Amino acid sequence: MNQEPALRVMLATADALFAEQVAALLAAIPGERFVLARGEWSGGEPAGIDIALVDFDADGPPAQLREALEAAGIPLILLTAAAASGQERQLVEAGAVDLVEKSKLTAGVLERVLQHAGRVLRANRRIRQREQQLAAIIEAFDGYIYICSPARRLTYMNDRLRRRTGRNAVGELCHQALHGLEEPCPWCEHERILGGETLRREVQGARDERWYFVVDTPFAGEGGEVSRLAMMQDITERTLAGIGLRQSEERYRSLVENINLGIAMIDTQGRVVMINSGLGRLIGRSAGEVFGRPCHEVFWGEAQVCAGCPGEEAMASGRAVCAEMEKKVAGRRRYLRIQAFPSFGETGSPNGFIAVIDDFTERRRAEVALQKLNANLERIVAQRTSDLQRVNHSLVDEIAERRQLEEALRQDKEQLETAQRELARAYSELKATQARILQQEKMASIGQLAAGVAHEINNPMGFIGSNLNTLQKYFSRLGEFLAAQGELLARGEGGAPSQLVELRRQLKVDYILGDVGDLISESLDGADRVKKIVQDLKTFSRRDEGECRPADLNACLVSTINVLWNEIKYKATLEKELGEIPLVRCNPQQLTQVFMNLLVNAAQAIDKQGVIRVRSSCQGNRVQIAISDNGCGIPAELLPRLFEPFFTTK
Repeated sequence: MNQEPALRVMLATADALFAEQVAALLAAIPGERFVLARGEWSGGEPAGIDIALVDFDADGPPAQLREALEAAGIPLILLTAAAASGQERQLVEAGAVDLVEKSKLTAGVLERVLQHAGRVLRANRRIRQREQQLAAIIEAFDGYIYICSPARRLTYMNDRLRRRTGRNAVGELCHQALHGLEEPCPWCEHERILGGETLRREVQGARDERWYFVVDTPFAGEGGEVSRLAMMQDITERTLAGIGLRQSEERYRSLVENINLGIAMIDTQGRVVMINSGLGRLIGRSAGEVFGRPCHEVFWGEAQVCAGCPGEEAMASGRAVCAEMEKKVAGRRRYLRIQAFPSFGETGSPNGFIAVIDDFTERRRAEVALQKLNANLERIVAQRTSDLQRVNHSLVDEIAERRQLEEALRQDKEQLETAQRELARAYSELKATQARILQQEKMASIGQLAAGVAHEINNPMGFIGSNLNTLQKYFSRLGEFLAAQGELLARGEGGAPSQLVELRRQLKVDYILGDVGDLISESLDGADRVKKIVQDLKTFSRRDEGECRPADLNACLVSTINVLWNEIKYKATLEKELGEIPLVRCNPQQLTQVFMNLLVNAAQAIDKQGVIRVRSSCQGNRVQIAISDNGCGIPAELLPRLFEPFFTTK
């Protein structure tokens, strides 16, 4: 073990005999741990000494010596002839670590006080070393450090802060010197800091408008006075980058939450990492309920991984995979289109996949219904066309009356074919319109109105079909009459005219010829009614062109009422008060959707027979549309949530 070097002791005394006594006592201390340093202090920093022994007189050691020893961290021991009352106070004022009476000074006493002074010396040196380290750390800190007194005046500034302000502002008010403010900074919590709290926050400078990360903490100075120690670091670039990142994240989050699709992030173990609100509504669960759980369990209620899981295939192949599946979701069978995209970590290896889920159940059901309707219509058209062609072929080369009937029948056939083409074209337009509406919010509305529209179309189609059946019977009788006429004419019998007259009366040929025109007129009227319903439905369901144009809002209201009439007529009496209004520049498709929603809600709010009033008027340069009903109304507690997105009481 290495022995520590001997401590050098300086003796300041005018008593030569006493000096020799002290030297002898030092020599008597075992281990040569203390040596007497030769020479006298002549001012400046004491050099070559570790401990100072000073012969204490009435005035104490010179002030310059005390300050020099204190600055150098050298312990001071006072020697006195006899300890008197009040000398302890003088001891403290002199900055000494010990006081010894000369008459009691022995080698043991001297060793004890010098050992104590040595410990003080080593402690002072450690403190100075730490102070130097702290000073180096402070100067190396790439920010600003200052200390404020309880009166908000600067008592310390590091070099970097002095360079920033261009001066040493110690003694000035901190808010004036650092921020150019006449009043304390609005974010300053000076009193809380003095009360013992430490605060960390980001603030923007009033003078330079830069962003700083500030740590304020209480600091106990000399005399125990608590000040505020502040450390500021310029984080402008990081903050601006963070703001940009947060804005980007907010835009991404808004897109994910508002898109009409379900989105989920799944890890490599098949556990749910994130779902958006669209998927939460589909499965009837919140993000907290599904986080960390197997996706096949919380999404579809299945115990095992789905067969043909597109996510597993996407992770294995490293490419996007799309699949259509029929799943039981929240107790209902749904048709889903699932697109899975592999996601990769920083190392480039897959860390899961992203699933985009589109619920196309309603589209699928509508397609099936349309296919059935199309097949039925095609069968009916084929049957009617076949019947007409067969009748047309049997009447060729007949007499003039037959030609007239044939011409009438041909015209009737053309009219029927025209009506059929109109129906086919209307059906095609409805199918195309429905396909487009399926991609928009009108899907639900059209679905709700389908039964009513079908009922309105079914009425005229019913008597058109009945008229065609009647025409078929008429054509059968005419065919029978013409066949008999031809047979009699071929035989050339004398009584043929009277037999033909009787047969004409029995088969009611004259009544048939008179009734054919009425049947055709009724059929054409029914076709016009179907055409009008289809035209109103086309106007209502036309694709939103996304642009404003002048539109007649009264026409929009009438068209919407015609489409909804089957929903309204059984529940309420409709009172229309449509005034003279000018054309309004607007998006008519969107306004028509609004009118429809209001009228449907009004009808649904009426329990039994009620009244729905629709009014339009022009007030100055404003057009007002008012829709009211005497239904149950909206509960008062739900009124504040009327315009909340996605809120509904259905």
